[in-house]
Amino acid sequence: MKRKAWTPPVGEVVQYRGKSTLSRNGHTARVVSTARNGHYVVEVIGRKGLPVNVTVHRRSLFPLESLF
Repeated sequence: MKRKAWTPPVGEVVQYRGKSTLSRNGHTARVVSTARNGHYVVEVIGRKGLPVNVTVHRRSLFPLESLF
């Protein structure tokens, strides 16, 4: 039986882990909106400390792990 993919709601704070060297360790991101074909627009903090919107695939987003 196939597991249903996790779909984060808009506004959710998530962990983004991508294939690039910059995001391989993960970033905390906020889901801004849904896009096409399983992609989401997320907001991350860029290199200059300013928020940047990035389009990423759903398989790169994970629930934020509880610290408690």
